[in-house]
Amino acid sequence: MKKVKQLSPEKQGNVFDTKFQKDWYNSCDEMERAQIGKCCHEVFKIMGFLYLIVMVILCCLAMSGWVEPLWIIVIGLMWLIQQGGLFLLRYKRRLKTSFDVFFVDKKWL
Repeated sequence: MKKVKQLSPEKQGNVFDTKFQKDWYNSCDEMERAQIGKCCHEVFKIMGFLYLIVMVILCCLAMSGWVEPLWIIVIGLMWLIQQGGLFLLRYKRRLKTSFDVFFVDKKWL
C-alpha cells in the first residue's frame, strides 16, 4: 500500500480500517471505477457458470449416493443470494434514477 500511495498520492484509505474498500473506491477516478465494474461483471458471470457446473456435478453425485442432497440446496441458496443481490441493487439504482427525473433542485416540477 505504501508503494501505491507513493505512486498515486490521491489514493485514500487505511487497510486496517473497516471502510477501506469504500474509501479506496471513492478515491478512484472514472477510468479505474469502470475497470472495477468490468472486472466485477466478469467475476459475476464466471461465478454464475461455476455455480451451474457445481450444481450439475452435485446432482450426479447425489443420484449415485456419494453426496447428501443438502449440499445441492446449499449451493442453490448461494446462487440465489448472488442473483437476488444483483436484482435488488439494479432495482434500487433504477428506482433512484427514475425518481430523480421528477425533482429539480429538490423541488417537484
